[in-house]
Amino acid sequence: MQTQIAICIVSYQRAHVTERCIVSVRSTTSLPYRIFLVDNGSPDAATKALIDRLESDPDIELYRLERNFGPSTARNKVLASLPGSFRYVAMLDNDIIALPGWDLAAARALESSADLIQPKLLEADGHTLERGPNRPNPSPLAANPAFIGRGLQAHDPEVNQEEEAVIVGTAAVIRREVIKKIGLFDERLHIAEDFDLSFRARAAGYRLRYVPDCALIHDHGFDYAYDQERGQTEKYLVSHVLFWRRWRKALLSPAYLAWYGWLHRHNEPMYLPSDQRWRIAHRRLRRRLVKKWCMTRHANVWDTAEAADQATETLGRYLGL
Repeated sequence: MQTQIAICIVSYQRAHVTERCIVSVRSTTSLPYRIFLVDNGSPDAATKALIDRLESDPDIELYRLERNFGPSTARNKVLASLPGSFRYVAMLDNDIIALPGWDLAAARALESSADLIQPKLLEADGHTLERGPNRPNPSPLAANPAFIGRGLQAHDPEVNQEEEAVIVGTAAVIRREVIKKIGLFDERLHIAEDFDLSFRARAAGYRLRYVPDCALIHDHGFDYAYDQERGQTEKYLVSHVLFWRRWRKALLSPAYLAWYGWLHRHNEPMYLPSDQRWRIAHRRLRRRLVKKWCMTRHANVWDTAEAADQATETLGRYLGL
């Protein structure tokens, strides 16, 4: 039986984070594996130097993209050319730290109870839960499921039972045949591409499971240059419109739709540089007041599908979609 696992890692800047991920994969993975590393056009010298060094490593196949096309395009670069010998695919962000036994637990679940799995994700301390089980959101219009147990200790019984999942997100491990059946990631989505893949898999009859024995650390942290690129408001707004049109599920609440819309219309980035705190104090104050107004004036959930549809289609026309 084929048991090889393809480990797809997408890199953008943060060379030390990517190297840490690769070191952890090498030291904990028991199944026969190969790392498929995609660099999404990293501009900084440190990451370029790391990528150059890794290119000759025998367990790595490297893909270089000329600019940052987003996570979907990077993952599809691997999936579209993946050799047929691989039975499973692990979609690891480069800020993942693999823990012992993660791959064996994933393989056991994929051979018995699941076709796509959501691992248990821990905070950087290795003890606190970042993402555990997920269940249907009480609001039927919300794309995000209800995430259970965030902030609990990793050993808490509430987050240590395998169960059905609504979505598989960060660091999903997938049976290869699922991708062959439902297709690749939607490259138009710069956020929630994993939600979309999950919804398509469920619609095709595949089983999504939360598997706590497959445990990983997700140490994202905050890096201004990285998160500024990742957090472009237009990407969030476009993804919201496209996701709503496909699934009638809202990625953004009325409050965040108003806030991100204001940022986009005023050409404001999602984050401001901390080293210019005093020079742009007036700008920070204005943003803080606008955000507070958006959060108090608009609801956290959509009351009706009609309201969500009207607001989303108005946004779509504004964005030219």
